[in-house]
Amino acid sequence: MKLRLIAFLLLISLSGKASDSTVVLNLDTFIYYVKNFHPVAKQAQLKVNEGKANMLSARGSFDPKISSTLDEKYYGQKEYFQYFNAGISIPTWAGVDIKSGYNSTYGDFFNPESKTPDAGLYQVGVSVPVLQGLLFDQRRNAFRQAEVYRKSTVEEQRLMLNDLLLEAGTAYWNWFQSYQNFKVLEEVYAVNQQRFAGIKSSATFGDRPMLDTLEASVQLQERYLSKEQARLEFIKRSYEISAYLWTEDELPLLISEGTTPSLSLPVITLNMQGDLDDVLKQNPHINLANYKIESLEFDKRWKQEQLKPVLNVNYNALSYASTNSEALTYNLNNYKWGFSFAVPVLLRKERGSLQLAKTKLQDAGYERERKTNIITNKILAGRQELKLLNEQIVSYQQTVRGYEQLLYAENTLFETGESSLFLVNTRETNMINARLKLVDIQTKQQKSVLMLKYNMGNMVE
Repeated sequence: MKLRLIAFLLLISLSGKASDSTVVLNLDTFIYYVKNFHPVAKQAQLKVNEGKANMLSARGSFDPKISSTLDEKYYGQKEYFQYFNAGISIPTWAGVDIKSGYNSTYGDFFNPESKTPDAGLYQVGVSVPVLQGLLFDQRRNAFRQAEVYRKSTVEEQRLMLNDLLLEAGTAYWNWFQSYQNFKVLEEVYAVNQQRFAGIKSSATFGDRPMLDTLEASVQLQERYLSKEQARLEFIKRSYEISAYLWTEDELPLLISEGTTPSLSLPVITLNMQGDLDDVLKQNPHINLANYKIESLEFDKRWKQEQLKPVLNVNYNALSYASTNSEALTYNLNNYKWGFSFAVPVLLRKERGSLQLAKTKLQDAGYERERKTNIITNKILAGRQELKLLNEQIVSYQQTVRGYEQLLYAENTLFETGESSLFLVNTRETNMINARLKLVDIQTKQQKSVLMLKYNMGNMVE
């Protein structure tokens, strides 16, 4: 009961016009709740957060790193040795690592090559990948992949929201159609009640045959059954759209009894003649395919880089102070350098990985072309469908007015005794079918707008 009251108050405050007994839940209010509070919408936001976290992790590969080690040995009341090393390493985007450090050695027994001046030994240098890794390396590949992934999570969020809004919008228009059908049949039932009362009164005074009373009674029962079936359908559709309504505190909302959709149809402002190339740039399916290709391009580039031999050159300039109070002394002859070289003889692993990367890239290109073609055809078909539905609505509104005029004329003839109840019921049935058909076309029109927006990729906007 508390939940229903919350729903009632919220929907009154955020919907359109509401009378004392009816709350109107318009489409804008409904979509607002879905976009902001539905669990799937919040899950979609988590996708974006995931991309940002992944990007932050990739940036960490270029963070400076401070390190230090201390290794001491005491035995037999002697200090055998004490090795102390401290330094900082700074990776750069160019693939070159800048390093700086400090070493000191004390004790009676240690490796002579590790000996340092009393105040320690300072060094600053670089590590340069001369061949593999100079133009592109694993760190830059990981960063680019994370950057592409971050952009793709935004498209995944849009895709999830588009799917959600398409489902929710479809449910809303099903609800709208069921309510319109119910109102049509409720109005017809009220007219039949009045007609039955009038015929029964006339038959009592002998102005009409009792057979008309029976026929009117049977017709009234059929209209009642149709009305109640429509009311049941409306109730079912009401529960369906309740599944899309949540509060900011993640509590499900239940539409209160008496809540109805807006009877006014929104004005269609969709650009039917927009350039397809511009439209496709907004589609998350196409954008995700593009990002996948971009990611595979970086992967292929790294695989190509791995065909090169590994040749890393290290150079460190050394400086020292003979005592802690003296300034550092630098000499061009004091340095430490070296290189490391490695290359697989046959490169079978590297060549196989590159071929696989090229195959995946080609496959992704074909997939993008396939998706582009499918979505293009859907957009063109959707535009044509919407155009035809707009024309059908204009035409069928005239048909409905024609049936209503025929029914009015038949009722006039019946009241003057120049027609029969059978003809009135026939005219009325035709009029009911026409009005229900018009509601059906109007609903199809709104669903067509939804689907066209979905295929164009701008449901969220």
